[in-house]
Amino acid sequence: MGDEVQPGNIRRPERSLRRDFGGHRPYVVRELQWYDSKGAQPAEVIKTDNVYGWGAALSGYNPDNRLGVAEVGPGFDTTGDCGGRTGPGCLLVDREKGAFYTRQLAAALRSGRRIIAIETWNEFDEGTGIGETIEFGRTYIDLTRKYTDAFHAGRRAVP
Repeated sequence: MGDEVQPGNIRRPERSLRRDFGGHRPYVVRELQWYDSKGAQPAEVIKTDNVYGWGAALSGYNPDNRLGVAEVGPGFDTTGDCGGRTGPGCLLVDREKGAFYTRQLAAALRSGRRIIAIETWNEFDEGTGIGETIEFGRTYIDLTRKYTDAFHAGRRAVP
């Protein structure tokens, strides 16, 4: 069977986790690349509790209706490893002083998805950190708080 991903494979860890954690059932979320089985014909949709799509820090919020998790990110910057230049392996998605992140958070809130995830929230070497810094102060913490409060209040927009 090797690297094949079969629909039943996701549930094997669930059974082990239930046994190891007092019978509690884990909430299993898979990445979109694992939407269906690989190496088996016909391919079948893999059953888990939810699906997310990696890439929000680079591409922004993904509206794909197969996704139940709304991913957001503040931007992306690996140009420091490339002498400040973009090119192969050296990517830059401008934070726009918080505007990029704000658009992603607003789209995630409007989506009505039950889970919002901040992607690569502490990857400072990728320029995706949202923690307090000399460069950005508390901008991203404050934006996160504002949209988190709206999310928990069940609102689809921030006043």
